[in-house]
Amino acid sequence: MKKIRYYIGIILAAVFSLTACEQIMDEKKDLSSLTPDDVWSDQGLILRYLDNTMANGNIPVFDIWANTLDDEDAGYTPNFLNNSFSGTPDSPISWWGYANMRNINNFLENIDKVPDEVMSQTDRESYKGQMLVLRAWNYWLGVRAYGGVPLVLEVQEVPDDPKTLGVPRSKTSECIAQIVADLDAAIALNGFPLKWTDDANAGRFSKCIAYTLKAKVLLNYASPRFTHEIGAGTKSAEQRWTEAYNAWSQAKNILDGQGYGLFRGGYDKSFDDAVQDYYDMFIGSGSEMPSNPEIIWAKRYDVTALASPTIWTDAGTMFERSSPTLQLLNLFLNADGTPYTKMDAFMSNLASKTVQGMKIELDECKIPYWQGREPRFYATIVYNGCDFPIKRRNAYKVGDVEDPHHWFFEFAVNPYTDPMWTKAVNVFGIGQRKLCDLAQNYENDNRGTDRPIIRYAEVLLSLAECAAKTGKEAEAIGYLKQLRQRAGIPSANNYGLGSPTGDALILAILNERAVELAYESGNRFQDLLRWRLYTDALNGYTLKGQILYTIGQEMKVFDPINGKDDYAPVLFNFPDINVPGNEAEYYKYFTDRVFGKSITPINVGERQYFWCIPYDAHIVKNPIIEQTKGWDDPRGAGTFDPYL
Repeated sequence: MKKIRYYIGIILAAVFSLTACEQIMDEKKDLSSLTPDDVWSDQGLILRYLDNTMANGNIPVFDIWANTLDDEDAGYTPNFLNNSFSGTPDSPISWWGYANMRNINNFLENIDKVPDEVMSQTDRESYKGQMLVLRAWNYWLGVRAYGGVPLVLEVQEVPDDPKTLGVPRSKTSECIAQIVADLDAAIALNGFPLKWTDDANAGRFSKCIAYTLKAKVLLNYASPRFTHEIGAGTKSAEQRWTEAYNAWSQAKNILDGQGYGLFRGGYDKSFDDAVQDYYDMFIGSGSEMPSNPEIIWAKRYDVTALASPTIWTDAGTMFERSSPTLQLLNLFLNADGTPYTKMDAFMSNLASKTVQGMKIELDECKIPYWQGREPRFYATIVYNGCDFPIKRRNAYKVGDVEDPHHWFFEFAVNPYTDPMWTKAVNVFGIGQRKLCDLAQNYENDNRGTDRPIIRYAEVLLSLAECAAKTGKEAEAIGYLKQLRQRAGIPSANNYGLGSPTGDALILAILNERAVELAYESGNRFQDLLRWRLYTDALNGYTLKGQILYTIGQEMKVFDPINGKDDYAPVLFNFPDINVPGNEAEYYKYFTDRVFGKSITPINVGERQYFWCIPYDAHIVKNPIIEQTKGWDDPRGAGTFDPYL
């Protein structure tokens, strides 16, 4: 009876936590007397069980915290960058989804037993496919954090002593094999749809998502993070790259056949059209599933849709939550597609500066980095004086004057009587434009658009990477050219790429990923991890942000009422700072000052590539779990090798 009571507990937890339970109540079913047979004999209850499990299934959301772990964000310095991150259980990049895994396993054990008169074979296979993909996704989150994790593939009975339920960590290679097996099993189901074409189901797992996730997992497994050491009995790096290339090629062929592709891609376009197209891909008409051909998997905004809570709630806008570093700005290309290098000497000079105590030394910068850049720069970045008519309280204005430009001022300065977006409290003079809806009124509101998790651009970038690593460099460059063409970069010299080979081609791909996928689902953080760029390239380097101060009496007028200087509204007729020559007028009123993201250089240790499993939260409940090598817990040094 213990097992039956346990099943009922799982099912009731899934059903009672639903927010859309009105339809269950309409059926006049006495939920307090539910039995397993009731659930598996009612398709409505089965669907609600599925949806609730999906909603609790670690589907990604906008992860501000993850952005701070890499070179995208200048606003906050977590302990990961100074080698003191310990993988706390509440960290967004940690994982321990075994509570929901019980629901997944219970569903998979029972769905094939549902009578045909209750559910069609097509629906049964559709539901089963979604759960198999969810289980694969969850185990990938575990492997991505720790290497191998305990594989629990069936519902466990609850014994008198719960500690006897302990399952040891499986090898990383075994976990990868299981993840791929689950995805292949889902793909093999005839009733599991290739894609969802209706708005009500768009965002659910599909075969197209399964193909893409399989390729994404194999790409990571081939990357240097997992091949830094080749464990005994595991596949060589060359074999892993070949498998990843084949998986991405297969995924691309399937996606192409289902109408996926670059949003407004495939043709050369004007500079202004390219900026608008890149912005429209995320915001506005045609940007949301299922009409957007580029979005393969997204977190839906609609709170009534599957696994779709609001993405974030904040009185401000997204650009206030993410402050691009100057390193990220430097990765955006010149307008002709060539690398941007004007800041290199200045950044190098800054790296030699020192700090005293907690006070970060500021250095003046007079380089107009915002001029002559590629279209994606202007669709992604908010900079001082740019055209950015973000609305709040149904208007965009500074003081009493409407102004479509955005201006940053010194911390805590209130230059006008009713400042809207005229402060640099968290954004340090550079902000995020991407994913900010200029048609929306931001006042304690939510961003009303889908949040992309995987889009077609990532498919091309990942396939380019695999092609480059398997001797198909011309093919790799071809995929980059498609992205640069859509980005509005002129076609000369391979859209500014030239003809890179070897490591230079890999670096070009990674830089393209940083620009194209900026601020999307922690991609940059994962790229830096899987290519071991923290220890191999970034250690010893200080990330740089930027703040802007108002200076000079030219901006001040004496206010006889208050008896002090106030700020004159000189900005409303300010010249276009994107025009060369006008930077002199800009620097007449503003001084850009650069600071370090951290008071110490980056210092990421080898152990940070695979984290410890929190001892107090998890291992004490399952003492047979080995700790990851490089980490200690109360039992001593870790013994689990994540490379096996």
